[in-house]
Amino acid sequence: MKKLLILLLGLSFIPIKVIQAQNFNYKINSMYIYYFSKYIDWPGKVSDQTIKIGIIGNSLLVEELKKLTANKKVNNCSIIVEAISIAESKKCNIVILSKNNSAKIKELMMQLGDDPVLVVSEKEGFTAKGADICIYVDDEDNFKTKFELSKTKMAKSGFKVSHELIGLASIVE
Repeated sequence: MKKLLILLLGLSFIPIKVIQAQNFNYKINSMYIYYFSKYIDWPGKVSDQTIKIGIIGNSLLVEELKKLTANKKVNNCSIIVEAISIAESKKCNIVILSKNNSAKIKELMMQLGDDPVLVVSEKEGFTAKGADICIYVDDEDNFKTKFELSKTKMAKSGFKVSHELIGLASIVE
């Protein structure tokens, strides 16, 4: 009983920010990704009238995104969501690098080369490491989910980003 009391007392000194920052809302993230597919145009046409979203790593995002996109279309394209390996990333229109696999960003970028695949990371600051967009929880702004976008990288890849999406993002050059 004494050990439990000491443990509970010790946990009370852990800042709430640390505990809250660990919570990633995958429903919100899936909505962001769905809207990225609506407000970004790929160079050329999307092949096979499908938008394929691949998620690298074990993430709850796979199921949330499948639920959200079931029976929905973007520009007359069906949406397919699945867990993938880095080797399968070139077959996708959007690749999400899950938070627990963020260390693989360099490997992913080497695999993709110059292919027009939208790379989304779940880790803040990863636009500097090659991602086009990073979704993150801002612990300094009431733990709101936000995203940063690299206009330079997206333009280099040939993506056309709507002004509405740019207006919502933190722009990173």
